[in-house]
Amino acid sequence: MRPNEIAAEIEAQAALLVDVATGGPRIDDVNEDYKARRRRMVPELVRRGLEYPFPWADLWDWYEAYSEEPGGYRARRSRIRKLAAPLVERLHDLASDPGIDDLGALGEQSSDWTQIEGRLASMRQELAQAVSLDDLQDVGRRCREVVIDAARRVFDSTMVPEGTETPGSSDAKAMIGLFLASRAGGSSRRDLRALVRSSHTLMQTVTHSATITRADAIASGSAAVLIVRTLQQLESEHARIQPVVRPRSGSAVGPRSAPAVLPRPATPAAEATPAATEWSAGDRVTHRRFGEGIVVSSRIVAGDEEVTVAFVGQGVKRLIAEFANLTRK
Repeated sequence: MRPNEIAAEIEAQAALLVDVATGGPRIDDVNEDYKARRRRMVPELVRRGLEYPFPWADLWDWYEAYSEEPGGYRARRSRIRKLAAPLVERLHDLASDPGIDDLGALGEQSSDWTQIEGRLASMRQELAQAVSLDDLQDVGRRCREVVIDAARRVFDSTMVPEGTETPGSSDAKAMIGLFLASRAGGSSRRDLRALVRSSHTLMQTVTHSATITRADAIASGSAAVLIVRTLQQLESEHARIQPVVRPRSGSAVGPRSAPAVLPRPATPAAEATPAATEWSAGDRVTHRRFGEGIVVSSRIVAGDEEVTVAFVGQGVKRLIAEFANLTRK
């Protein structure tokens, strides 16, 4: 239950206690309602480190308590109000706790994006109800699952450069990195790529940390939303710029006709000046798959460093430095 729903139940319980103590319904008629609500509320409050405010197991216990005290109806109302008010206020504070801002999904979504939207909604609900460290870590784990699903959704094996290993099905970091290199390359989007990578790192930290707070969980959830929305938008932008294949006069194009390949746009003048490369011809390197090699050449292509390496016994490979994880010997 959400905090504001629990607060409503506590207020309803308080009203029932007041009613039976001020000439309202007979106890036998409403006692089961009181006990059933108490059974629902106690575990919900315990999960949040809160205490049920009314000490009476049933309404007959309450009757014994108020019938022995002076003060009449007014004193009974005041007593119940003083017991309930601090808890209700605390629950309303929890209900107004900041959640996760979301810029919103794109209008038209395929079925797999719809599933991801559902998982994002579940993550936000888990955060709203999170109390313990385990609850907060569960938020982090939910974020990780959502981002893995989103990475699988946008990743394509054609994005893997020659000589680079295809990421595993759960390696969201690598899949997203290759997607960004393909759909958001160039120096003008360097900061965007860095933001998505750092957001993924933050999200992973929350999943495994034993000292996280609610602020960390909110940051993790916000990072997951940022990643998903960025991937969605980049995919949508890429789809919009694909050219329409127009049949020649007198010819027909079937439903499976392949779209024409959009030529790479010319490099803008503002980006024409090549950036410095990390690797130089003659550098000796090692690669986890291809072993030892020597750099043949290195150049900047669309904002990324493309390194050509001659590996011992493996031939010449062209790699994207950011994802190749080359080590200098």
